[in-house]
Amino acid sequence: MTMTTTRAPLQAACARIETVPQPRHSLRRRLLHLALTRLPDMALRLESPLFRQRLADLLAQQSFDVAMAVPIASSRPGPSTHQGVP
Repeated sequence: MTMTTTRAPLQAACARIETVPQPRHSLRRRLLHLALTRLPDMALRLESPLFRQRLADLLAQQSFDVAMAVPIASSRPGPSTHQGVP
């Protein structure tokens, strides 16, 4: 499934869609953050300076009615490979 195919349902409802790569953090770094902070693993796992900068740039360029950020971990995958399971 291509990015164009996966975006198709959203493109009908959205004027603009932006994506940034999901950050990659080593297990060692994740464990270190867990030991040194009170934040849950998911809060740190998805921390992305690139995302923060891109969002700041977009908000500086124009105003939006809605800005939605959905991490891949909470998004629904493509069609199910299990019969009868949506």
